[in-house]
Amino acid sequence: MTNTEHERLVSTASTAVQSEDNTSTDAESLKSIGELAATPLPKRQMFVLCWMRFSEPISYNLIFPFINQMIESVGIRNPGYSSGLIEGTFALAQLCTGIRPVLLLGLAGVGLFTSLFGLSKFFAAILVFRFLVGACNGNVAAIAELTDETNQGRAFSFLPLSWSIGSIAALVSCSIQSRPAEQYPGVFGNWTLFITYPYLLPCLAGAAITMLGWLAGYFLFEEA
Repeated sequence: MTNTEHERLVSTASTAVQSEDNTSTDAESLKSIGELAATPLPKRQMFVLCWMRFSEPISYNLIFPFINQMIESVGIRNPGYSSGLIEGTFALAQLCTGIRPVLLLGLAGVGLFTSLFGLSKFFAAILVFRFLVGACNGNVAAIAELTDETNQGRAFSFLPLSWSIGSIAALVSCSIQSRPAEQYPGVFGNWTLFITYPYLLPCLAGAAITMLGWLAGYFLFEEA
């Protein structure tokens, strides 16, 4: 065997060994990734958070069926710009972060300010209470505290579903509930409260759903 042939054999053997080492390393890396991806989601925590997330589009969307009429009722002649301003305050104020204490405080605030929104008779009050409802909605940030990089994708996939269901429920139910004394005079025609505040009923319904989320968070949600 010549020196050249010997060198070729040694080079081939070295390449094969290196390939086996790379394959082994790749397999170990895939195994490690698989083990990390197997981190289970905290199911009870996610259920509570999804309910909280469900209540957020309720409080956000419940005003759409009646906001223009509500603005006109307080003396604003051109409700288009004003309704856009009111909607913008919600997103602008949606800056709260945290987990259990802040979530519970936020939900309580959403329930309170949503109810006060329905009692508003002045444009300034409508704007302020809408801003405060948005300021108290910050439950998405809790996902980062409940998950890690291996399961955050799965966790966040539940939130759009909760939002979509809540949005549909809010738009349908609040269209039915607004101005109950006019829509259902046989039932609410003599209710002075709903005659004076025609948009209070859907706000109370949204606040009730929010408070159910508060109860779930208080009794079931644990600190991360």
